[in-house]
Amino acid sequence: MSYTKAEEDYLEAIYLLGGNGGRVQSVAVSNHLGVSKPAVHMATNDLAKKGLIEKERYGDLSLTREGLAVAEEIYGRHTLLKQLLLYIGVSEETAENDCCKIEHTLSKETVQKLRELKNKLDI
Repeated sequence: MSYTKAEEDYLEAIYLLGGNGGRVQSVAVSNHLGVSKPAVHMATNDLAKKGLIEKERYGDLSLTREGLAVAEEIYGRHTLLKQLLLYIGVSEETAENDCCKIEHTLSKETVQKLRELKNKLDI
């Protein structure tokens, strides 16, 4: 299944803020992504309907098994791209900004080839 950039951003934020899969408050996601609390509420309702997260009554969010798998894959692409960009001399700030944009658009084939390159380069 494919997800929108926004959905992937929310899953990745919950993953990171929740310590790789723990609970996180929706206000923390709002602050992290720089979006309004109502935007988080709407987006997380959609993610819950898709079975990717669980929402508690008072705004606590957590990833389901499926959501965790998706978030780990997204974050894996992010870290892979950042490592490669840093390797070729891109600054830390630019690498972070660029990989946030790129990570959502790459095909599985391209990600696999980038992983193979990373392994060949031993970085």
